[in-house]
Order: sequence, then structure tokens, then C-alpha cells
Amino acid sequence: MKSIKFMDVILKKAVFFIFILAVFSANAQKVGLVLSGGGAKGLAHIGAIRALEEKGIPIDYIAGTSIGAIVGGLYAAGYSTEEMEAIFCNPEFDNILTGKMEGDYYFFFKQQEVNSTWLQLKFDMDSAIFLPSLTFNIVSPHQMDFAFMEYFSKSDYISKNNFDSLFIPFRCIVTDATNGKEVVVDKGPLKDAVRASMTYPIYFNPIRIDSNLVYDGGIVNNFPLDVMCNDFDIDYIIGVTVTKPKKESTEDNIITTLINIMVQKEHSTIPCKTGIIVRPNVPDLALTDFKEGGKTIEIGYQTMLDSLSLFEDKISRRLPIDTVASRRQEYRKKAKEILIGSVKVMGLNPSQSIFIENIILEKNEIITLEELKVRYFRLVVEDKIENIYPYLVYDSIANYYEIILHATPVKPFQANFGGYVSANAYSTFFLQLQYKYLGLQSITAAVDAYFGRFYNSVVLSTRLDYLKKPTFFQHIKTGYNRWNYFNTYRSFVGSETPSYLIHEETFFDYNIAFPTANKSKIYGGFTIMHVKDRYYQSNVYLKEDVYDNNRFNGISPFIVYEYNTSDYKYFSTEGLHLKVKLNYFEGSEINVPGSTSIVTESSIENHNWFAMSCFLHKAFPLGKWYSLGIVAHATYSNLPLFKSYNATKLRSQFFAPTHESNIAYLPAFRDPCFIAGGLSNTFKIYKKMQLRLEGYYYQSIISIVKNADYTPSYSQFFKRYSIMAYASLAYTTKLGPISLNLSWYSHNDPNFMFNLSFGYLLFNNKIF
Repeated sequence: MKSIKFMDVILKKAVFFIFILAVFSANAQKVGLVLSGGGAKGLAHIGAIRALEEKGIPIDYIAGTSIGAIVGGLYAAGYSTEEMEAIFCNPEFDNILTGKMEGDYYFFFKQQEVNSTWLQLKFDMDSAIFLPSLTFNIVSPHQMDFAFMEYFSKSDYISKNNFDSLFIPFRCIVTDATNGKEVVVDKGPLKDAVRASMTYPIYFNPIRIDSNLVYDGGIVNNFPLDVMCNDFDIDYIIGVTVTKPKKESTEDNIITTLINIMVQKEHSTIPCKTGIIVRPNVPDLALTDFKEGGKTIEIGYQTMLDSLSLFEDKISRRLPIDTVASRRQEYRKKAKEILIGSVKVMGLNPSQSIFIENIILEKNEIITLEELKVRYFRLVVEDKIENIYPYLVYDSIANYYEIILHATPVKPFQANFGGYVSANAYSTFFLQLQYKYLGLQSITAAVDAYFGRFYNSVVLSTRLDYLKKPTFFQHIKTGYNRWNYFNTYRSFVGSETPSYLIHEETFFDYNIAFPTANKSKIYGGFTIMHVKDRYYQSNVYLKEDVYDNNRFNGISPFIVYEYNTSDYKYFSTEGLHLKVKLNYFEGSEINVPGSTSIVTESSIENHNWFAMSCFLHKAFPLGKWYSLGIVAHATYSNLPLFKSYNATKLRSQFFAPTHESNIAYLPAFRDPCFIAGGLSNTFKIYKKMQLRLEGYYYQSIISIVKNADYTPSYSQFFKRYSIMAYASLAYTTKLGPISLNLSWYSHNDPNFMFNLSFGYLLFNNKIF
């Protein structure tokens, strides 16, 4: 009887305990976390979350804008604070923000030939009328788009695109670009919501959500406390904001002015329930300056710890950090490994779609995400595609993911304008007209033209790319180049540099190229040429004198191996450029002496020779503010002697490691055989401002000397050397560098050359 009463008491207590537990659970406090925008300062949000986890403060819901959406979205997708810190503090994250291609995925083979372009205009054909659009220099989004797909695709599968089914229910704020209204995103691909919420105007291209063009949510609601109140049944709000009072706009600070104009809504109080707003005192940082990420995270962590005394007693419920980690692990176990077995292209015609599909995936092939990344970045450098946006969708029947690519073709007609502005006589205007076609293959046809006192050129070209295995392209060019060195030199009597020299090249060039790796290619072909040089043998001549006329008509087969990861053509601070070239020349020299020549008889003579050269430039970043560059150049040629010293020098190989030396005619750095090298020191003074100090040594192995009658002869081995020094203060812009240059060349007249310039002067298919 006693045992029955005892069991009855136990049963009643158990029922009471279960009832109390149920009541407590039903009324357990729900905590919402709200994260503001604020660019790089928003990494403090990670530290704040870390402090909350360590103290067992639950996070049941999360809402964010801009950087708050990225941090909040990653946390909602099941990323730990350690994993988030690793993402943001990885140097490769800087590539996402700048659009710079990661070295391992840089497809050098597809790089178009560099030129002097400043501005692009693209045209469409509509009822025979050209409709132009201007291309602005904004950050390329391809790195960011792929990274966000990589971060969030597994969570999209787990949640079935419902933000309430994420590891932490989540809301994201974006701005409708059409009407400027706030949009609260609660479903769809998580990567779209996060990508849109941090798409700051000027920096990044907008994307579409539900067919609407959307931008950064901070424009309309930079701290969405109201969204947390409206969308979730919460009992306590913890808000973390890193924004500060608006700075005064000034005439010279356009970014600050734009921020002040665009950020219209910023809650300063919690509009419902109870809660606290925590304000980490993060130093001012540029929007995309994540280099101090670790320090910023620590500030957020310490600020939240210091603030706990103000609110932790108001939240009775605790969630141990081990429990959070266990729940996170269980959530992530639901994901499917990313293996891609099919591809779909949207927005292009059938032949264009096939072209892209063949790049991404072969028939019956299943690839990993890493292999997809390699192929995706081979695709995004295709200049016939204006925009491309990737999705991963899991196919539950086939048990793999499908990559869906929303693509927009580029407008087929393009006009590029640019040039080179120089304090000397090198100033040149550049114009390029292009037609681009994408079908089963990629075709580019172009006309390139340079106009100036020093350099004139017109080149017609066609390039045909075949990106299905075997990958290769064919390039055909024909054109005319003319250099007028008379306008750039005022030499004195006795100088080896002629005071009047006009060099002309008319050519037809064909080459075929194959990639040997992502960063290298091998190409070969032939050039048919007609080269004409006009010069006086002596620097003392009269107006009535007639110049020498030396012509070379011939053909030159060639083969080239090139590897390139340099960040700039000139003024590079990191990367390697290696170029090995082998040429064979065969043709006839026609020499017609002028009135200053001692030799008076015209002549025709056949020549043949080969030439091999190897050029290497390696830049080593040795710190935040300094980079060391090493240059080496070696050539060997069995060049025969032409009828005059000048003609022989003009057919020789040359050493031109700097931009200034590349556009000058320097006989002291031209010979059939030489070795040369030197060092460049680059000091990063401020952001893209560089001070460069360079020195080079040139050693002739077999040099050409001028005889008394202006004919050439070969000298003894290693008889002559030359030295080149170069100093430059340069600021690199999107259009090209603004640079103040001082060059010194031994054995040249004049020795010193000073130039203030803007942009690059790059030559079309220079032969000699």
C-alpha cells in the first residue's frame, strides 16, 4: 500500500515537472540579433557573435544589412565565427572585393592584347541604328559571385531556399533600384540576398531578385531593427552597429558625399520589445579595407563582453557553446557534397549556349567544385560575355548538382579610345574599332590605329578562339607601323644615335596559340614583312641632302613560349613574366645610299639568320610598402652585316626593361648577342602611388661597331657594356599610370631624358 502511494507521489511530481518544463519552453525567451552595415568595420560583428556564444547568450533569429548581411548570412548558414574570420582575413578575400583574378585561376591564354585604351563605348544594331552605351570601370563581380555560390549552396539545399529553415532564421535587406524602396528577403538563394545586400553602388554591379534590379540594403535601412520586430516573435533584441555620425561632405571627397546621400535610414532606438544597442568603437576604415580584420573582430568581441553587464541578467535562458557547436554539426550533416554533373545556360542563343557548355562540362562528366572553379574563370575572361551569374541547384534524381549560368552577351560593336600623353614628342592618340561574335566559336575582328608625331600605325586583325578541347586560337594581322625618331631626338655631332631616322614596317602575321597551363601559352607562326628605314649616315647634313634608303623584304617563322602573372605591364609589383622566343629570318636587303653615304652604289643582297631571346621579370612583394624586381634578358643571333651600320643596328635585338626605353631608339642597347639584367625597387608611398628606382647592366657579347665609312663590323667578344638607370614616381589609375620619369643611359646622347606622361604607348606587332 505504501509503495502504491509512493509511486503515486512520484508520478504526480513527474507530471508537474513535465508541465513546468513545457510552460517554460513555451515561454522561453527568444533573442534576435541585428547587424548593421558599415563596410569593413562590420567585421566587429564576428567578434560580437563570438562573445555571445562564449557566454551562452542564445541567438534565435538574425537580420542584417550590407556587411551585416554577409556576417549574418554566413552565421545563419552554419559557419562558426572561426570559419568566418578565416574567410574575411584570408588575403584572397581581397580579390573578391577588387575583382582581381586569383593567381591559380588566371587564364593567361585568353588575355587580349594590351593597348592604350582609356574609354570603351559599346554598340548594338537595332534597325540599322547604333545605340551606344558607356562602360564604367567598376569592380568585376565574378570572384564575388563564385565565392558566394561556394559559401551558400549547401545551405540553400538544406533550407530548400526558405530562410526560416536555415541554421538560424534570417532576414536580409536590399534596395529596389527601380523605386528606391526597401525589400526584406526571406526566401530564395541565400547567396542572392547576401550578394545584393552588399552591392554598393559604384563598386559592384547590381543583380536581380524576382526580376527586380537590387542594390545595397544600407541605402534604405542600414540597421534593420524594425524588420526583426516585424518578422519574428522575439523577446529581446541585441543590435550591433558600427556606423558613425555622417562626416561633412567636401568637394574632394566624393565617396563620403555619396554615402551621405544614399544612406537614408538608420534606426537609433529599438522600435519594439526590449533590448540593447551595442556600438563597437571601430576606427574609420575604407569600405573595402579588410586588412585590419583581426583587430576589428577583437574590438567587437571586447565591446560585447564589456556590454554584457548591462543586459545578461535580462536574458535568463542560456545556450552552452558546446550545444551550439553540436547543433551546427548536425545541421551541416544534412548537406550534399558538391559534385557537378550538368550545366544549363540561360540568356543566350543555342550556339552561344553550346559554346559555354563545352567549356564548363564534357559529356557524361562529373566534376568537383574546385574543377568547376578553374573552368568558370576560363569562361569569365571570354570577352564576348557581358555578364554571367552562377547558381548551383541539386538534382535529387541524378544525385548531383546542376550549374545554371545566367549570361548576357556583349554588344557586338565596340569602340575604344585612348592614347599616351607625354611632355616630350611621344604623345599619341589611340582608336580601336571591334566587332565581336560568339557562336560555336569566338571571333574578334578589329581595326587598331595610333596617330601621333612619333608613332603611327594601322592594323587589321581577326582572332578565332576554339575553347573546346583542344583549346587554341588563330590570330591573323596585317598592317603598317611608322616610327619617326627625328621628332624625339636632338643629338649632337658625333653621337651614335642618328638625328634623323624613320623606321617603317608593313607586315602580314599569322600565329596559332595553345595554352600550356592556366598562366602560360605557346604560340607560333610566320610574318611576311616589308621593312623600310630612312636615315642620314652623318648627323651633319644640309636641307638638300638625300637620306639613305634601306629596305628588307622577307619572311620570319617564329615560336614563342610565354608565362605571365604580372599585375601590370610596367610598374608591376608582383608576379612573374617569362618569354622565350625563337625566330628565323630570310629575305633580301635593298640598299640605296644617300648623299651623306661614302658608299655610293645601290645593292641587293640576300640574308638569312636566326635569333633567340629569353626575357624574365620577377617581382617579389617583401612587405606592405616594398617590392623587389629582378630582370634578366639574354639573346643570341647570327645576324649578318647589312650594308650600313644603322641598318644592322636596326635589325639587332634590343634591351628595353622600362617603358621609356621601350619607346626610345637606343643603339647602345642593341646588338646581335648580349646579356643584361638589373634590379627594380618599388616603394608604395600611398595606395597606388609608387616610387621606382631601377638600375640595369647591359653586356654586349658580339657588338656592332661603326667603321669610318659608316659600314658595320663585328667587335671582339665582351668588348662593350652600357648602363641604364631609371627613376619614376607613378600613380596607377584604371586608365593607366600618371608618371614622372627620369632616365639615364650611358653611351647615348643625350644621357639624361626627362618625361611626364599619362598612359601607356604600346606598339602594334613590332618586328625590329
